[in-house]
Amino acid sequence: MDISDILKLTTISRTPISNINTYRRTPAQKASSRHVERKLKKNLPVIGDAMELLNNFSDSLENVSDALDPINRISHALSDLTVEEARKLFRKGDHIATMRTAYSHHGIYDGRGGVYEYDDSCVRHISLKNFADGDRLYRVNESTVYNPDEIIYRANSRIGENRYNLFYNNCENFATWCRLGEEIY
Repeated sequence: MDISDILKLTTISRTPISNINTYRRTPAQKASSRHVERKLKKNLPVIGDAMELLNNFSDSLENVSDALDPINRISHALSDLTVEEARKLFRKGDHIATMRTAYSHHGIYDGRGGVYEYDDSCVRHISLKNFADGDRLYRVNESTVYNPDEIIYRANSRIGENRYNLFYNNCENFATWCRLGEEIY
């Protein structure tokens, strides 16, 4: 892998959202970028760590952009699930989210009605109802390199962590790491 491969995998697409031109990565580009990140962390850890920060920061910006986009909000209002519907449809290890006022809150569903989340103080395990906090829920369209048991193991391994950062170590970054991050075994 050389620098041109890295640049190809980290390019973003330009997509109009609500008549505002914004830059966003497709799910395939996000997965490829995380793949490069994992490879770099094994072979060139300093560059891999920088790539992780870049990926996390990009996810955070896209999170706020999505939450503030009126078309996206209407789409979610029409298609998101109640807690009862979500309990029936979500599967163990799913990356799930709920829309808040200016962002979306993310977590990992445990398959039994609970969610691993990173709130502004620490990683914790709470009920799906408490995670939703009265809002509707949706499954995030994201690939994974781990099976459901490994995803839950990864989420549980960070219980109590309190290094939250709005830009590069937040709830979405946590959920994505559980499904796509570097190996911890």
